[in-house]
Amino acid sequence: MKLKLAPIVAITGLIAALSSCAPKTQCEGIWIADTPNPGFFSEVDSVNKTMSLQISSMVPGLIQGFQGEVYQSYFTGDFNVVVPFSNFACGPLVAGDGNPYGEIIMYNSEVPDTVLDTTFVKAGISRDYIYAAIGNNKVKKTRLSTTTSGTMRIQKIGNSMLAQIIAGNDTAFKQMGYPFTPVRFALRLGSFGDSTVSTQTAIKFKSFNVSGTTGATLFSDEFKCNSIYIP
Repeated sequence: MKLKLAPIVAITGLIAALSSCAPKTQCEGIWIADTPNPGFFSEVDSVNKTMSLQISSMVPGLIQGFQGEVYQSYFTGDFNVVVPFSNFACGPLVAGDGNPYGEIIMYNSEVPDTVLDTTFVKAGISRDYIYAAIGNNKVKKTRLSTTTSGTMRIQKIGNSMLAQIIAGNDTAFKQMGYPFTPVRFALRLGSFGDSTVSTQTAIKFKSFNVSGTTGATLFSDEFKCNSIYIP
């Protein structure tokens, strides 16, 4: 029996040796997590190819004006970004609570107070409505409670900006000239007016598609592996 097992043991050892020498693929850290609220959680599900953001509750008084985000920074060029989403969830309105949201946003993070800062382009979904905004110019449509999925989009061509969300049978769209230099492009959870939210808020992003680029340094992501870097 020992003689018969010897070849098997040798082959097994050879396979293990070859496996240890095989190159290991690593996922590039495209996104950086920023978590003003320590209850914010971000995760890439490489099996279902989604990025999930969730938070159990939101508290006011955060200097950044949001509860948590993952972002790419210091990008350049022109681009069209399309981000399908699903599973937007938020609890029922609780007395004294604000309105939670999930969004994509391009903004200048070097301005200290982003609550008052108007240099941004964003599209998102909240408990009460869907919206597209460029600076103080905002378009919104009432959200049905059954509307939990759709597509968010931001396009930048020179100083021409576009923000759009299509969700259910509704579309919120804004396009205008708006010269500013964005620093971050983020996927974010927060509440309007930096207000308290007592219940859980969550959203899944299905991909981050960057196209139509001219000298752009934003990275697409199909969420095939854990691309979130936590400093």
